Amino acid sequence: MKSRLASLTFLPLLPCLFLHVAALAETRSWTNQQGKQIQAEFVRLDGANVNLALPNGQPASVPLASLSASDQTWIKENGESATAGADDAGRLPWDKRRFPSAVKESLLDMKISVLKESDGDCLYSSRHFEFKTTARLGVIAMADVCKAFESTHELVRQLPWGVTPRPEEGRKLFRAELYETRDEYLRTGAPTWSAGIYSLKDKVFRMPFKELGLVSGGQVYRRTGPINNNTITHEITHQMMHEYLPYAPAWLLEGTAEYTANLPYKSGLFNVAGAIAEYKDNYRGRIGSRPGKQWIGVRDLWNFTTSITERNPIASVLVKEEKPEVSTSGRVIAPSVKAPPTIPTPAELG
Repeated sequence: MKSRLASLTFLPLLPCLFLHVAALAETRSWTNQQGKQIQAEFVRLDGANVNLALPNGQPASVPLASLSASDQTWIKENGESATAGADDAGRLPWDKRRFPSAVKESLLDMKISVLKESDGDCLYSSRHFEFKTTARLGVIAMADVCKAFESTHELVRQLPWGVTPRPEEGRKLFRAELYETRDEYLRTGAPTWSAGIYSLKDKVFRMPFKELGLVSGGQVYRRTGPINNNTITHEITHQMMHEYLPYAPAWLLEGTAEYTANLPYKSGLFNVAGAIAEYKDNYRGRIGSRPGKQWIGVRDLWNFTTSITERNPIASVLVKEEKPEVSTSGRVIAPSVKAPPTIPTPAELG
């Protein structure tokens, strides 16, 4: 939850450390129907498009039909084996992984279907999300809003961290609920301080229309105001990682969500490479002392280890400070070595 932990600043992940990690994967020559050639590595076949990785790590996508007959034959013969188990970039062998320079949602993901439109109860879907709304939005507004959802899904999928976004058990799509008024949003049990939330209990992302920049345009809504993409990206990252939430420490979960939420974003495009310049501007010379933010230590981070919303109530897992013993002569006596505290399991925490 972004708002609850907004005052906690985590050491930022350093994208510059990853963007220049050269992959050692093999490349081949690709030729289009006009005879133009490029050197690139085959990544996967995505519908009618072929996803490639250029030697500098830049992703590229070309229509399958635009390639030469020999290249199309190569993909037919080798494509399935080349992409086996590679639905997510993080599941590739280490030497084939790429840290994306930019990520944008696919047009195929943005096809909005109207499943139901009735007073107070509307249902829409895209490729990876099902949207339940309390007022009619229509295809145009939904497509505009959906950019932030589908682009975040694609971002988490492409990051080379081994996260494969899969809908929660029993569902074919991720679920989002969007509320016409803030009161409707709060009646779901959402915290009063929140702008949006992913509920692990209900496996649902929730947000009021206002945070989506939606205003009434008569019979339907339209987006005219700014969209709270930071909160959307932060919480949708949690949703994409729902399998990790009960077990991973909060500083890892929140740090990952903060990383994605702070990547430069505009109109459905995450400029991952652009984060290098932003990192230099925001953090150079000010590590540990960002204006308006307060760094927290290991002890406080551990207090959040067992929950992303509440501090750990079990005092026995905290490492207690020990004052050194001092002899009568004034000599410091090293404290005795004690066994590390026992870390409870999620089941023990209830």
